[in-house]
Amino acid sequence: MPRIKASPKKCIKTNVQHPTNSWVILLKGEAIELSEHTEYTGSGTPDIVTLRHPSTGDSAIFLFSAANNSVQEILTFVEGKRSWFIDDSVKSDGKMHLSTPIDPIFLVLPYLKKYCMTQAIP
Repeated sequence: MPRIKASPKKCIKTNVQHPTNSWVILLKGEAIELSEHTEYTGSGTPDIVTLRHPSTGDSAIFLFSAANNSVQEILTFVEGKRSWFIDDSVKSDGKMHLSTPIDPIFLVLPYLKKYCMTQAIP
């Protein structure tokens, strides 16, 4: 018996480019907006940096607002088997980042404590 050849599957090509590094992040409005009462000194976009966490010393992610007038800690929530639909793509890791405001002095205290114990004279 002759074999029946299967028809080739249709390949649909799209021009949609999937973002290589995208985050789902919830921010308070002041982190991305410029206040009309605040003198603008920043770059226009919030800065996300990795610094030591004040209480644990481990690396943590912090966001400095666009106007450089507030600091927020970025907390990451990871749940298994979760996905996000963003425009025409799927973010399959399911992570959600949430920002919480903190006082900037807490970022400096561990460094002051470390160096003042060895270099400060009481």
